[in-house]
Amino acid sequence: MDTPVFDAIVLGGGISALAAAWRLQSRGRRPLLVCDSEDTGGVIRTERRDEWLLEIGPNSYASFGSEEEELLSEIGLADRVLRKPIRTTDRYIWHSGKLHRVPTGLLSFAGSSLLPFTAKLNILSGMLGRYEPPQEDVSIGRFFRNLFGDVVVDTLIRPALAGIYAADADRISLEAAFPALSDGIRGNRWLPNAIKTMKKSRPRGKPSGPRSLTSFPDGLAELPRAMTDGLRRKDVPMELGARKVSVSRTENEEAWLVSWEGGSAQAPAVILSTPVPGTRAILENAAPGAAELISRIEHAPLTVVHAGVRTEDLRMKPEGFGFLARRGEGVGMLGAIWSSSIFPGRAPAGRSLFTCMFGGDIDPEVTDWPDKDLEEQLIRDLRTTMGYKGKRPELVNIMTWKPALPLYRPGHAALIRDFRAALPKGIQVTTNWTGGISIPDRIRGGWKAADAITGATP
Repeated sequence: MDTPVFDAIVLGGGISALAAAWRLQSRGRRPLLVCDSEDTGGVIRTERRDEWLLEIGPNSYASFGSEEEELLSEIGLADRVLRKPIRTTDRYIWHSGKLHRVPTGLLSFAGSSLLPFTAKLNILSGMLGRYEPPQEDVSIGRFFRNLFGDVVVDTLIRPALAGIYAADADRISLEAAFPALSDGIRGNRWLPNAIKTMKKSRPRGKPSGPRSLTSFPDGLAELPRAMTDGLRRKDVPMELGARKVSVSRTENEEAWLVSWEGGSAQAPAVILSTPVPGTRAILENAAPGAAELISRIEHAPLTVVHAGVRTEDLRMKPEGFGFLARRGEGVGMLGAIWSSSIFPGRAPAGRSLFTCMFGGDIDPEVTDWPDKDLEEQLIRDLRTTMGYKGKRPELVNIMTWKPALPLYRPGHAALIRDFRAALPKGIQVTTNWTGGISIPDRIRGGWKAADAITGATP
């Protein structure tokens, strides 16, 4: 039987792969989606436990403009969007035995108890003074320690990076984690100008309302599910549960042959949106040099613990987004999202749902703890931070991701540039370890990979 031919083959089932396949079909191409899982969605997973709605992976994403609104309309989710304006969701940091609201403006910053007066002066001096642009890829912690001092980094920046990347700011690349800010910093000697440069480089497309946290009534899993259903309506074929996937040149070397147990297909272009081990295995024959390069990439493990409690058992009511914990101050978790405070329908009436993060690159050994020990630490942390007085949460759900998030060590951006240069013509790679871990980053990454194949201008 003849091997079926497509315009492009997308390997993976996460949001990047779905976005790439969607973009290809919208450009008039005929893609094939091949995924080793029986279902699509990747790390975006939502589970319902009676009246509790648990986000096992990402909890929400920040709205990203007219392109997002157009996509949601195309896949039938426009009337199901839940938005929470970011400026209305207070964030807190656990420090010196209490939760401090993170200041969002000049007046709140001046009156905040989060930082001592000397640290505030350091921020003012760093904002107004000149700096020497780094000539190499430095860590986020190193750059801002030089600019603002240790107290600001340890109190604000390290907890923030632990919340975003589950990583230590002193070991995460400024260029890889925040490329637009890095470009602005290197092209200027004054931080306000660097921030202005960063904002100008953001992708175009203004949202119809304020920048918001976004989800859906049945959780984030609605997004990949709707994209998958939309692809099926567009007659895009899918091979789910594909095992032993490999990529090699066709005999005439004019196309790529993708094979898996029980099937194969060929196309002039292939998009990989797969984890590092899978990508290495797939590229071993097609691009051994590229496969070897990415063996250096590390990942942080992460344990996500959901806790459902009676709201009346909390001294501090969870109103806002959640909190992050300054390290070494008696709290084991990296932070907690107050899930039931952000979107409706996450918890039964009179109950509060917490999504708590443990481990990461900061405390990786915690991800190996027995469930009993994790639950005990969870209860201690809730008593310390939220004044929880119950005996045990009504709901405890524990999920450990290994690997979880890629660690963008200094030099990561250069490694990815070398990796892309080692890829043969017709192969594109877009994943969270090539750049950007947020859902908007991954959707745009899928679009960019598809546009590279079709030659379209985004």
